Amino acid sequence: MRQYILDTKMGTMKEERIQGKMVLDGTQNRQENQCRILAATLKEFEANEILHPCKKELLHSLSCEKYSKVEFFHNCIQGIIRSPLTDGHRQKPFLFGFLLYQNMLWFVSDDAKLSKMVEQIQEELYEDFSIHDFLLAFFNHLIEKDMSFLQKIEDGLERMEEKVLDRKEEHLNEAIMQNRRKLSQRHGYYVQLMNIGDYMQSILREQAPDAENGWSLFTHRVERLHGYVEMMREHLLQIREMYQTQVDIEQNRIVTFLTVITTIFLPLTLVTGWYGMNFVHMPELGWKYGYLIIIILSIIVVVAEIHYCKKRRML
Repeated sequence: MRQYILDTKMGTMKEERIQGKMVLDGTQNRQENQCRILAATLKEFEANEILHPCKKELLHSLSCEKYSKVEFFHNCIQGIIRSPLTDGHRQKPFLFGFLLYQNMLWFVSDDAKLSKMVEQIQEELYEDFSIHDFLLAFFNHLIEKDMSFLQKIEDGLERMEEKVLDRKEEHLNEAIMQNRRKLSQRHGYYVQLMNIGDYMQSILREQAPDAENGWSLFTHRVERLHGYVEMMREHLLQIREMYQTQVDIEQNRIVTFLTVITTIFLPLTLVTGWYGMNFVHMPELGWKYGYLIIIILSIIVVVAEIHYCKKRRML
């Protein structure tokens, strides 16, 4: 577990060694302008003697919940965030919980990304940087690379569309399903973040008006990302419809071709069946030129039918 002391007046933060176990009961207040930022794993958080009832609720949410949420009760703001993948090297979503109580802000996760994000925010501090500003900065870091990630998806959709137009698509259905899954995850994630932003504004409206404005800007950023995802979902739907239309056209062309072939050979089948009966009194059986005449007749019928089909643009 790592502990940082945030000087909200000077806008500085330094790491401090932890001696013994932390007790979160509202009695460990330092100077008025100093706050604690703590980054802990699930085991470290569970092992500390945190007396606040939010601890049990946060641990339960981290083990059970499959979506992002924020709750306010017992003078405490706590929530969990399940951020979808944006890095191809990562194998699982970034899951963390946070707990804000008085002058202490806990971040709880088994993911190594947590400490890196805290250190990144450390380089962005300024004077009068409150603990609410720190939490807001953490949320802003969650979505800072999302636009570039979504642009890569959009570039992939454009390449997919070109392949459909050039009829060079391979395994397109799999690609459509993969992109649809990614966009669906992002769509739900941004809806949850917008709800979180609105909820944080309502909580901080009286407690920290300056922080409320920051959360309003955060919500607007998420709304733009959500709109971008909606646009790409419609684009993906258009690509799918375009692909399906080409598949239908190709199937209709094949069916039409087979129908024409069947139509062309239908008269020949009739002739074959007719003269295959071999009745004794069929005059053509004993005629010297009967076989030749049947060949010529068959050729004339086939040529006439092909000419008719081409005239009707069936071939």
